[in-house]
Amino acid sequence: MIEDWGLDDGKLEERKLCLSCIAKSKYDITRKAYEFCHNMVQGNVIKDMLPTEDNLKNHEVAEYGGDYYQMIQDKVLHEFEKFLK
Repeated sequence: MIEDWGLDDGKLEERKLCLSCIAKSKYDITRKAYEFCHNMVQGNVIKDMLPTEDNLKNHEVAEYGGDYYQMIQDKVLHEFEKFLK
């Protein structure tokens, strides 16, 4: 298991979001999925994908009909596919 996964470092929600993007796809949840999510969170990649008060990412999310989850899932899966290669 990833040692930092359960730590209360304020990033648990980001880890859960990343993992749920993978879980709702064609991929199984494996150790590689946990490692990938850990790396994405530790590198602030997930945080950078999320909308903020200053940047709602309106232009990007418009391509997904306003569905922020779908936008993030597509980005996560794109990165996960590269990670698996």
